[in-house]
Amino acid sequence: MDTEQLRICFLEFLRTHSNSLLTISNIYSDIAQTADNLNFPIEEKHNNNPLLTKTEQIQIREIYWSFMLQGILVPGSTVPDNTSSTFPQFGVSEYGKKVLESKKPIPYDPTNYLGYIDKHAFILYSNPIVSLKYSINSETISRILEKVYPEI
Repeated sequence: MDTEQLRICFLEFLRTHSNSLLTISNIYSDIAQTADNLNFPIEEKHNNNPLLTKTEQIQIREIYWSFMLQGILVPGSTVPDNTSSTFPQFGVSEYGKKVLESKKPIPYDPTNYLGYIDKHAFILYSNPIVSLKYSINSETISRILEKVYPEI
C-alpha cells in the first residue's frame, strides 16, 4: 500500500479505537485488518489474516509520528481508567477526536488565531482575494497585521 492508503487506514482504525489502550507495536495487525476491510491491497497474509510488510510498518511509524506532531495523538493513555502518561502507550487527543469526527480538514489552532484573522480580516480589505494577492505580492500577512494592529 502507498502512504496515503496507510494514512486512511490509520485514521479509520483510530476512529473505532480512540478509547482503547494503544501502543505502536500492537496496532499493526489492526491496521492491516482495517486495510483489508477497506479492500486495499494486502501483500502478506498469515493463516488468512492480513499483515503489514516491514516497509508498511515503517510507513505506519512515520504516519504515527506526523499525527503526534499534528496534535492528533498524544503520549500516554487517554483511557479514563489507565494512569500511564508516557510512551509506549498513546492516545487520541481532544483535538484528534474532532479531526476523526470531521470529514473536512481541521487546522490545529489552539489559540484561535485563524478565528481572529477571519473575524478581523475585513478591516484590512473588503475583498479577501485582494488581501491575499497583496500579501503574496508585497509582504507577509504578519507584517500587515503588525502595522495595522501593533498590539498583536
